Amino acid sequence: GVSVAAVFVISLLVVGKFVQLAMEPTFEIQPRLTVVGPAPFKSFSIICFAFVCHDTAYLIFNTLREPTSEAWDATARYGLMAAVGICMLLSIPGYLTFGADTKSNILTNYPIDDPLVIACRCIYIVVMTLVYPMSFFVCRHIVNAVVWRGDSHQPIQSISTARFHGLTAAIFATTVGITLVVRDLGVVMSLTGSL
Repeated sequence: GVSVAAVFVISLLVVGKFVQLAMEPTFEIQPRLTVVGPAPFKSFSIICFAFVCHDTAYLIFNTLREPTSEAWDATARYGLMAAVGICMLLSIPGYLTFGADTKSNILTNYPIDDPLVIACRCIYIVVMTLVYPMSFFVCRHIVNAVVWRGDSHQPIQSISTARFHGLTAAIFATTVGITLVVRDLGVVMSLTGSL
């Protein structure tokens, strides 16, 4: 619920700010549309990251009332259609507002002292905080399967407490280290999307 509400609130902010700016007499829509910019692979990988949901696909499938192929097909189809729609809802007004100066995190294009933007940033922080445990859960499973594959592989539920806590500490330290060093979320999104 919080993630869906955040998407709508941030979308309303971007569209509302575009309409507000468009009503000013001095506003000009950025006329130059760059189809392929100077970093197409970085941009493509960010788009790929935006549609990455394979790590939660199994969890979503198991939450369906009737987990059948037909229900999964409909869920995936409508989910992707909604994701593309929301992406367009954010990207078109954002690009028309900022043109080639649009940053990878659109919220950083707006003034830092705007109360609405501050509220949206806070909502975004809450969403990322709530998403982190689910991503961490999947990451721990994957690292366990990759590092201890073969005869020594055990499902995450069966591993020793020492291995479980060691994996948890190592992954947590790595993610905290990355967040302390990398200041641009676009770099992380482009790297993750290209993997």
